Amino acid sequence: MLRKPRRWLPGSSAVVTSEFVAWLRAGGASFDKLAIKHTALGRGVVATAAYEPGETLLSVPEALLLTVDKASRRADVAASLGAARARGVDANGGNLSLALFLAGDRSEAWRPYRNVISRSVSHLPCFWPTADEALLAGSPLGEDVVRRRDEIRRDCRSLGLTAVEDRQAFAFAEAQVLSRAFAFNGTRAMVPFADLMNTARHHERHVDFAFERGAFVMRAVRRGAAGEPVTDSYGPKSNARYLLNYGFAMADNRDEAGRLLDDAALDVALLVDAGAKSSAWMPPGDDGNAPKLRIRLNGDDDGDFSAALSAYRVSVATPSEFEMLETGHLRPKRAQAAFDGLPRPHLQARAVAAGLATAPFRAALEAAAATAAAREARIPAEAASG
Repeated sequence: MLRKPRRWLPGSSAVVTSEFVAWLRAGGASFDKLAIKHTALGRGVVATAAYEPGETLLSVPEALLLTVDKASRRADVAASLGAARARGVDANGGNLSLALFLAGDRSEAWRPYRNVISRSVSHLPCFWPTADEALLAGSPLGEDVVRRRDEIRRDCRSLGLTAVEDRQAFAFAEAQVLSRAFAFNGTRAMVPFADLMNTARHHERHVDFAFERGAFVMRAVRRGAAGEPVTDSYGPKSNARYLLNYGFAMADNRDEAGRLLDDAALDVALLVDAGAKSSAWMPPGDDGNAPKLRIRLNGDDDGDFSAALSAYRVSVATPSEFEMLETGHLRPKRAQAAFDGLPRPHLQARAVAAGLATAPFRAALEAAAATAAAREARIPAEAASG
């Protein structure tokens, strides 16, 4: 279903770009020192003149932004969202609304934008040929690709999308949203022109963005020269995340301090006879067993290592220790609704078992240390009296 996503055929790239630029300018957008350029490496944004730090390079008025609220107001999107929520489908921070809007849009109002983002998504692993996807077999990324594809199929069923063409249109639109949408001011939106910028390592980006005075604005954070690429940052991520969501990987994926951002995945599982432990872990899987908790470890992230060690500690807790965890920590936290609102089971499991579960054991550790210290203090005193 997902290997040949539907795409619009807007015509030559030069015509599409020209119509898109005219549409933006007619709507009040300004980008006098920027241009869209097609190269052997793909499409991107370049500077047409030199600029200085703090200079506004792009301004897109709210009327040209496709926001979650705007998408959700269209009647067919609202109806589909209502049906999906009734079936327990997660709106995924508004991504579902945006994808539904783009998948079903045929309006002249959005045609220039729709056309400019209508390139193929075959570079994304979810749409790779079977032979290429086989290269990921056995890796966490390969599992993520299968999981993402299953999520799309599940969403299509919940939305009542039965025609192959409709399912492919939704898969294509959702891929565009996941790779292009911006988050700001508590919402998400598709931002024409801004979403054509390629990325750089976060500390090497050329612009930052904000929403102010009714417009999405990008300002330079460094000096640039005419003809040079102008890049945004897609955020510090592992190459697995970049490849899954954007279809590329960075040759030297390091942060400003030189730390490698790529990660490895550890799966922490409860013992087969976990019993009551599973109540604080994650909802049972299809087989009725508590699923594994996956923690992504980065070589320079102490927090992730701490979470992994804490999760392992919980996974081997004795019944008495686990009772202490349950009564002294989890029940009070649940009563305070501390875990409410966490959108995915593995995030709740991390908060419950990995991030916070060390606290109940601390008292036992301190008691053991105090006993050992007392014993050590008593032995020299006994030797002296003897």
